[in-house]
Amino acid sequence: MRKPLLMIAIAIAIASTSCTLTTFVEKDLSMNYELRMTSKNEKALFEKIPIYLTEKEVPKEFVVKSINVYSPIVLPVIGDRKKAVIASLYKKAVKAADDQKGNAVLIIDDSHFKVLKFK
Repeated sequence: MRKPLLMIAIAIAIASTSCTLTTFVEKDLSMNYELRMTSKNEKALFEKIPIYLTEKEVPKEFVVKSINVYSPIVLPVIGDRKKAVIASLYKKAVKAADDQKGNAVLIIDDSHFKVLKFK
């Protein structure tokens, strides 16, 4: 009797979390990112690697080094996906750009970002 209930619960959890697209307000993202910076290294990275939300904002010609996915594990019963992503999307994107020796980050949507290298 427990196996069918467990299977149904898992199916509901998967169905409620798959393929969601969330839009964010830039002010919320940057404010959360700035509040979460804890060390001088993080502050230096934030100043060194700019973050853009549209390609029109990028001031120079660029080459896309990589397209990355950030998808935190969020249980729908415990928390909201938008809050979890807002909490650390900028931080993960800037660290990825630094690791890949990129010059900037372009946020595509709630879980994808591009690492850019200026020409």
